[in-house]
Amino acid sequence: MHVLIYLFLLLFVAKSVVETAKLNHPRVLLPIFQHKSINFTLEVVDPNCYKWTSSRQDLISVTPVYNGFSECASQAVVTVQTRERRRNTAIVFAEELATGATLRCDVIVDTIDRLNVRTATRQLYLEEAPATFELHAFDSQGNEFFTLEGIEFNWEISSSSNSMPPALRFLTFSDSPFHVVPPALERFEASGVKGYMILLEGINTGTSKVAVSMPQHEYRDVPPIEVYISVLANIIIEPSEVTILAGDNINFRILQLKMDKLHDITDNRQYYLEMEDTEIAYLKSNSATGSRLGRTQIFLRDHNMPQQDNNTVDKPKGPSALLTVAEPQKLGISLLPHSNWITVKGERHEVALDLYAGDGQKITLGTRYNIGSELDETLFGILKKTRNGSRLYGEALKEGVTQVYGSYKELSVQAELHIYDELRLQPQMVILPYDPNTLKAQKLQFLASGGDGNYAWFSGNPQVLQIDGQGLATTEIRDIRLPGGAGAQELYEAGSLLTAHTTVRVALSKNQKVARQAQIYFLPPHKLEIKRYNFETALKDYVNLHVAVYTHVNGSYMPYTKCDNLHFQLDFQHQILQLENNAADVTTTAPEACHVLRLRATAVGSTSLRITYNFQDKLLQDTVDLHVFDPLSVLNPLENELVLPIGASRNIIYAHGPQRIFTLDAELTKAIDFNAKLIQVSEIEFDTQNAITAFNVLCRSLGETEFTYRVHNTLGALNFEAYNAQVTTKVHCVRPRFLKLYARQQLRSSCPVELRSSLLYLRDNENKFDIEIEVQDAKNRKLMNISSLHLEWEFAAG
Repeated sequence: MHVLIYLFLLLFVAKSVVETAKLNHPRVLLPIFQHKSINFTLEVVDPNCYKWTSSRQDLISVTPVYNGFSECASQAVVTVQTRERRRNTAIVFAEELATGATLRCDVIVDTIDRLNVRTATRQLYLEEAPATFELHAFDSQGNEFFTLEGIEFNWEISSSSNSMPPALRFLTFSDSPFHVVPPALERFEASGVKGYMILLEGINTGTSKVAVSMPQHEYRDVPPIEVYISVLANIIIEPSEVTILAGDNINFRILQLKMDKLHDITDNRQYYLEMEDTEIAYLKSNSATGSRLGRTQIFLRDHNMPQQDNNTVDKPKGPSALLTVAEPQKLGISLLPHSNWITVKGERHEVALDLYAGDGQKITLGTRYNIGSELDETLFGILKKTRNGSRLYGEALKEGVTQVYGSYKELSVQAELHIYDELRLQPQMVILPYDPNTLKAQKLQFLASGGDGNYAWFSGNPQVLQIDGQGLATTEIRDIRLPGGAGAQELYEAGSLLTAHTTVRVALSKNQKVARQAQIYFLPPHKLEIKRYNFETALKDYVNLHVAVYTHVNGSYMPYTKCDNLHFQLDFQHQILQLENNAADVTTTAPEACHVLRLRATAVGSTSLRITYNFQDKLLQDTVDLHVFDPLSVLNPLENELVLPIGASRNIIYAHGPQRIFTLDAELTKAIDFNAKLIQVSEIEFDTQNAITAFNVLCRSLGETEFTYRVHNTLGALNFEAYNAQVTTKVHCVRPRFLKLYARQQLRSSCPVELRSSLLYLRDNENKFDIEIEVQDAKNRKLMNISSLHLEWEFAAG
C-alpha cells in the first residue's frame, strides 16, 4: 500500500514538473558555416537540475552551463558541428534528475538562402540619434534563423547619384552617446568588423544605398540585400496650413531645427517649394498667390534628393503645407493676448481684426486688401499698425470706455473696450522666516489697487500659503524640512538654497489674465538686530523696540518682511518694564524691521535688556539700555494757565521729565515754542540737584498764546529714536476789568456786629489793618501778577 502511494506521488510530481518546466525554445533553426560554429543557448524556464544530451553528436554538441561548483545546469549551449550543407535535424534532451522528466528541443541546421534588413524607419533626420539596422537571414523555405551572432557581414554605403555625396555614415555603438554596445558585438567593434547589427547616422540630406553581403565563400551565391535610406533635414514649412483670398498672396518660410533651435533657411538654394495644383495658386520664389477658389498642397523639395524621373528610387515624402483659397463670410474682432475687452492702464494689447471663411477657417490677409478700423486713440494709443489694417498694436493710456469698429467691404464688427486704473500689488517681494519649531501661523496683508476694485486672489502653493478674498494671507510652514545630506547645511549658510517658495497672484475678476504677482520666500534666520528704539520713556508710557531679523541670500543679508510668528526671549537686568501685546498700536515700523516689541514702563530707573531668538543651534541676540523717568509735569502754577496784564510776568516751574544721563553719550536737549509778539520768555537757572526747570513769562501785548516746553535726550546711534516730553501752558495777556478789595483780619464769630461788608473790621491796637487787592479781567479771571498796574487810593470818612 505504501509503495503504491509513493509511486502515485512520484508520478504526480513528475507530471507537475513537466507541466510547469519548459525550454525557452521548443524548435531552433541554426545556420551552417564551413569555418564557423554557431552557438545558441537553451534555457529551462523553471530552473532546476537537468542533464543535457544530443541525439546527433555529429550535427550538434551540447555544453551544460554550470553555476559555480554545482553539477546542476538549467542552461546549455548548442553548437553546430556539421559542415555538410544540407538540412538536418537533431534533438536536445534535458532530463530532470530528481523526477526523470525530460524536455526536448528540435534543432534544425540548414544553409542561408537570403537576407533582409529590419529597421524602424527608412527615413533619417539630420542631427537626430543614429538608427539601428539589424540583419535577418532565412532558409529556402522562408524560415528565419534564430541567431546570426558571431557572423561577419559586409555593409557598404553608396550614393544614389555619382554627383551627390553620401548621406549616411556608419557609427559604432561605443561612439554613440545614445546606445550601449551589445555583448554579441563587443569583439567585432574591438577588431573593426561589422556584424549582424549596425548604427547609421545621417550626415547630409539625400538618399544613399546600403548593401549587405556575406563574405563567406560558401555563401557567394546569396544575393546581397540593398536598402535605400533617405536623410532629411528636420525642416518645417511655416505656415503649415493657411487660407487666403483670391488674388492675395502669402509668404512661406522654411525653418530647420538645428541644435535645438529653429533657423530660417528660406534663402538656402538647396531647398525649394513646389505647388501641387497650379490652377488654384502659383508660386514665385517662396510667395504663393491665390488664383481661384480651392485647396492645394505645397511641397518642400531638396536638390540633393532624387528627382521624380529616377525610376530606381522612390522620391521620399518631405514636408508640405496646405493652402486654401476662399471668400470671406464673417469679420471678427478680439483683443489679444487675453481675448478679453477689460484691461488696465499700462497694458499693451493687439486689436485683431480677422476675416473668416464659410467653414470657420481664419483667412490670412496679405497686403492687397485692407480692413478699416476706428477707436478713441486718447484712451488706447496706437503704437503700430499693419499695412492691411488687420492688427493694431497699442497701449491703454487712461481710464475710460471706447467703442472699437472694424469694417471690410459689406462686413462690419464692433466691440467695447473698458480701461481701468493700473493694477498694483503690495508688497511685491516677501521674505518670511522658516523655523520648524514655530507652530504659530503668520498673517500677511497684501494690498491691491487699480482695476475695477474686484479682485481674485490665488496662492501658488496652498500647502504653504493660503489667501482669502480680501488679500489676507496665512502662512504655515511646519511641514517643511531641510533636506539632509552632507553639505546641505553649508548651502543654507551660504544662502544658496530655498527652504520654500510660493507666489501670490491678484487678478481682475472680470479678466484674470490681467494680474500682478508677488514672490514669497521662506528662509532660515541668521542675524537679529534692533533697528530703532526710544531708550527712555515716562512711567506708564511705552518703549517701542523695532526688531529686524535677517536671512542670508547669495552672500548678503536680507531682512524679513514680517516675523510676528517668532518668539523672542526678553531678559531684563532690572524688571522695570513689561511686554504688552498691543504692538498693533504702532502703525509704522522702522526700515528693515519685521516686528515691534512694545514695553510698558512699570517703575522708575535704568535697566539693560537682551533680546534673543534661538534657531536650531544658533543664538541670535542684541542688547540695549533703557531708562524710565517720572512724567514731565507743571509744579507751578497748578492750574497750568497764566493770566497777566501787560508788563507783568510769572514763573512757570516744571518738575521731573527726562534728565541728563551720565552713563550714556547722551545730550539733554530743551526747546520752547511761543508767540514772541505777545510774550517774552527767559529760563531761570537753579543751583539745585532737584529735577526742576523754570521759565519767566512776561506779557508784552494783549492776546492769547500757548507756551510749549519740550525736553529729550539725543544719542549719536543710528537706531536712536527720541522720546519727546512736553507740556503746553495757556498764557492770557489781558486788560484789567474788575478790582476787588479784601481785608485780611477776620471777625471773631462771637462778634455781635452784623457783617454787611467785606471791609467792615474792628480796628486793632496799632490802629492799622491790611487790605488784599484782587484784579480780574472781563472773564472774571484773576490776574496772577499786578505789579505792572498803577493803583490810586482814596479814603473817605464814613
